[in-house]
Amino acid sequence: MIQSSLIKSKYSLLKLETSLDEKQWCKLEAVKAAFPIIGKMHSLKEEFRDIFQTAVNVGDGTLRLLDWLFEAKTYFPSSVGTITRWFGGIVGYFEQGIPRELSRELITS
Repeated sequence: MIQSSLIKSKYSLLKLETSLDEKQWCKLEAVKAAFPIIGKMHSLKEEFRDIFQTAVNVGDGTLRLLDWLFEAKTYFPSSVGTITRWFGGIVGYFEQGIPRELSRELITS
């Protein structure tokens, strides 16, 4: 039963929150209420995306990413390790930037 409810809600967990329709939003809220850890992981996923969508400069992006890494290490240890190893290149994104449309496409695909 639990697995079934999660499987039926996977798109609500994977899609951008801003792209959810009312039914998907309700499913997401139900999953977050029933599974707080999954809810936290989903929130961290959204925060990660938001960092790259809204960082205004290198300092802002770097500090927000460092805060995210600290908070995410319990939930996403492998991802945090990978990001930490490639931190210089990732932070370079905030220096160089890429067009918002392309970054949105890369992050959502």
